[in-house]
Amino acid sequence: MTQNFEELNRIARGLIEIRNQVILPIISKKVGFAITNAGRDLGEIQTEADLTISDLILNKGFGGERALRTMYPGSFSEEDDTRLEERLQAKTIWQLDPMDGTGDFKKTYTSANPLGPTLLLSKLQREKIEDKFTAVSGLIFDPISGNILMSDSENLGLYRINDRDKIVEVPFEFKEIKSWDG
Repeated sequence: MTQNFEELNRIARGLIEIRNQVILPIISKKVGFAITNAGRDLGEIQTEADLTISDLILNKGFGGERALRTMYPGSFSEEDDTRLEERLQAKTIWQLDPMDGTGDFKKTYTSANPLGPTLLLSKLQREKIEDKFTAVSGLIFDPISGNILMSDSENLGLYRINDRDKIVEVPFEFKEIKSWDG
């Protein structure tokens, strides 16, 4: 297992706390989904949950994990992109979308079957400051189902949070797609 994949696993374990303390209470109680910025369309909606999750992951720490900005200055989210100067000088950063799909979630969270937002997190690196960043690892976390997809340059894994808040691997077979046209 690579160092990047081990880091993803630690982060995923920390995300269980965010799921249990921030996201699931909003869904189960059907309250607490306060919009802080309505934006021009569903893709631009920001909520208190977006801001809280972003702050926990980037600045405060979560589930025993240190805040990403303490280890990777310049890391940012859609809700908090205030560290441009640090990012310009960094070789490794994290990019976060704490609740991708907020608009769909807003429209359905009071229903019996909400369309859940996903948390997207990508680690970006570059060799030299003047180079562009490239993704080296990342995860997609669906807090409602508890599914987590993690990947880096050598590993791809599908996981689920079980009823004891443990991350377990979900067996799957990856088949290479040779062509989209048949």
